[in-house]
Amino acid sequence: MLLAILLSKWHPNLPFLEVKSLESLGYLVEEKHDELTLIKPKKEKETKNIKKTLSLRLSLSHEISENAMVFQQKDFFSEFSGVKQKLIPFISKKTICVRVKKMQAYSKAQKDDADKKTVPELERQIGGLLSEKTDLKNPDVTVRFYLCKDKIIVGLNPVEVDKTFLKKHKPTKRAFFHPATLEPKLARTLVNLTGLVPRQTLLDPFCGAGGILLEAGCMGLNVVGIEKDENVFEGCKKNLDFYEIKNQQVFLQDATQALPKKAMVVDAVATDAPFGKSTLLFGEKQIELYKKTLLNLKKICNGSIVFSTNIDITELSESLGFKTQFVEKVYVHKSLTRRIHVLKPVSGKTISS
Repeated sequence: MLLAILLSKWHPNLPFLEVKSLESLGYLVEEKHDELTLIKPKKEKETKNIKKTLSLRLSLSHEISENAMVFQQKDFFSEFSGVKQKLIPFISKKTICVRVKKMQAYSKAQKDDADKKTVPELERQIGGLLSEKTDLKNPDVTVRFYLCKDKIIVGLNPVEVDKTFLKKHKPTKRAFFHPATLEPKLARTLVNLTGLVPRQTLLDPFCGAGGILLEAGCMGLNVVGIEKDENVFEGCKKNLDFYEIKNQQVFLQDATQALPKKAMVVDAVATDAPFGKSTLLFGEKQIELYKKTLLNLKKICNGSIVFSTNIDITELSESLGFKTQFVEKVYVHKSLTRRIHVLKPVSGKTISS
């Protein structure tokens, strides 16, 4: 059984990379069509659980449909009887509601007569062809049609991805506010790019007010934070306690120094590293600060290191024994574009001095 995930257009690549990074939850990415990604659970009996988990965890997607089927666009409306035949096992003797989504690339392509019809017109037409038993308010089955550039994907019973965390975790809603903290959407994305699953441990060596730790803790991860500024350190603990984050440890420490023993075994790292005036607290130049921190992280982490900052550190990280999985730019404003690096330590790699 395939699940169809409708990605947001917030960024050209990160929504797909977020889904791809979470294959550790027990599925494989099968196909991508425009803003739609199809995944296949490794165990079919886990499909419902994966759908629910992703709906509560993803940051950059809109909805998830089940029982996804792929059809050739050119044959779709001319051979609709075949489409109906595949849907009968799911809709027979049940009330249905048809919902249509035209992807941007589909609308631009202007392939067939369907483009001349509005979405409500298409929904009425398809609904009439599928069944006489329609219920737009409380159907037994919602049938979702995604019209892509080259394919048409049909999924059932879409659920919206939960976005309530965006409001609940807004920096101004927290017990302690710090202006430099990440917004929840990006903080959650950084955590998901690590691919960690519940009960694994995530470290943020520049945790600040705890925005990344908060998102990770809400996913059931064990979280470890390191913060050098005592006032912000206390604020971070207040925020994690305010949201009742369990299995958390925060240390008043310099990330460039030897790390506490309790922070010595972590599964992955996600951090928004300091830059500009924020680096003055460490008394180090930015590159030197990053170098010392990455060398420390290489000693304790064999998993992904998601490192966000304002400069490209690919050359630096690779000279220290890391492989760059990818780097994505996120525009913030005219003076700031973040670079999100996903790094993996290379075992046995010689570290340059």
